[in-house]
Amino acid sequence: MPSPLTLDSVVCVSDSQVSARVGEEVVILELGAGQYFSLEGTGPEIWKLVQKPIRVSEIRNEILRSFEVEPDVCERDLLQVLQEMVDKRILDELPPTDPPI
Repeated sequence: MPSPLTLDSVVCVSDSQVSARVGEEVVILELGAGQYFSLEGTGPEIWKLVQKPIRVSEIRNEILRSFEVEPDVCERDLLQVLQEMVDKRILDELPPTDPPI
């Protein structure tokens, strides 16, 4: 089992998904399992950021700039939602050297 994500982890959308913006949410279809997921609240902003490889700490910093949230709550919730996306193959975790950030 892979180790949990950290602030130093690098993530990016997976090739095994398709997504679309529907109103204020993002709807995602994971192609392998044929499961749908939706993101609301801060989710669409996170989804926009992970369209290219990005370090988790950079996502956290952007969320803290854009939303009123306590830093520790932001970090905990962000790591949880990103880990769920990786586990469901919506996001890929990339090696830290991939890409040069």
